[in-house]
Amino acid sequence: ASQGTLVTLHVQGESGIGKSRLLSHFAEHVSLACGALVLSSRCRETETLAYKAVDGIIDALAQSLRKLPLEECRALLPRRAGLLPLVFPVFSRVRAIQEASASTRGAQDKLALRSLVFTALREVLSRASDKRPLLVVIDDFQWADAESLALIGELLRPPDPPAMLFVIATTTTAGYQMVRGRFSTVFMEGWEAGDRMKLAQGGLSIFFTGFRFLSVAIILIDAMLRCRRPRTSA
Repeated sequence: ASQGTLVTLHVQGESGIGKSRLLSHFAEHVSLACGALVLSSRCRETETLAYKAVDGIIDALAQSLRKLPLEECRALLPRRAGLLPLVFPVFSRVRAIQEASASTRGAQDKLALRSLVFTALREVLSRASDKRPLLVVIDDFQWADAESLALIGELLRPPDPPAMLFVIATTTTAGYQMVRGRFSTVFMEGWEAGDRMKLAQGGLSIFFTGFRFLSVAIILIDAMLRCRRPRTSA
């Protein structure tokens, strides 16, 4: 059973206000402070490729799997792991996935195959999050494509989604409309002074130097800790 829970957070603020810098700093130091697996991505308005909102996440996950000892990597893979490269070719570089069966039984069409791949990816993240804290960050989420939204919907759906902190950042209210009801929104607006502060909670300590919106940093740290708390039964 998972040792944590899913926590979702939506950070919204105008372009240039400091969202990307704050999230990058947070991700870097969470990785160092508690050994979190950090998977981050950024959408670009001009890109037209499918899954552009999660492209960086998929690349980072594949790279992380490649670095693991073979047996440890195999333990993270579900039965359908061999299907992952059919939608996300970068997974073909992972030896344990190369060795996995790629049977397409049950995939009568592209949508059925996509569903099997999404389920396999969800399981990989669930198993990974049982081993270490997991942080997923998507910047400029307002430019997310339909394929990415479909995948994210599968990853976050109940019951028992992966135990992780899933953060998205947007510059416009359009981003909020796409995630209404799924994410708690934190607004970065106006001016909030910040200088040098060590934020410490639950054994997680991070220095923030020269940052505005330290209140948002506090919310991020609290969310990271919450996603590691044992999941309560309904």
